[in-house]
Amino acid sequence: MKKKILIVDDEERIVVILQARLESKGYTTLKAGNGHEALELIQKEKPDLILLDVRMPKMDGYTFLNSLKQIPNADDIPIIVCTAQGKVEDLFVQRDVVDFVTKPFDTQSLLEKIKNTIGEAPLV
Repeated sequence: MKKKILIVDDEERIVVILQARLESKGYTTLKAGNGHEALELIQKEKPDLILLDVRMPKMDGYTFLNSLKQIPNADDIPIIVCTAQGKVEDLFVQRDVVDFVTKPFDTQSLLEKIKNTIGEAPLV
């Protein structure tokens, strides 16, 4: 079964690039333009990993993380924060964020972090 990665980011250009790279490596991608959309999606389809932006309209990454705690069986989803804001690690200590990348980021480096977190996508 393919591993699902939810990309939560309001920058369409970044989402398209990430989807192309992740899908070329065998992952399935889901996308949400803000935290509110992501929470709705998670209740329908639980992802194996979340790539989370911080600054988004309607619901930002901080509020999303607090709201995620309210969804049953969602607290074990690993999260990698992808943000243009530097030094945000301390703001996420309340949630088990597994890693951080700063925008603009190297997709190969991000792919390594994903592989280290959830493993490689199975070849199908």
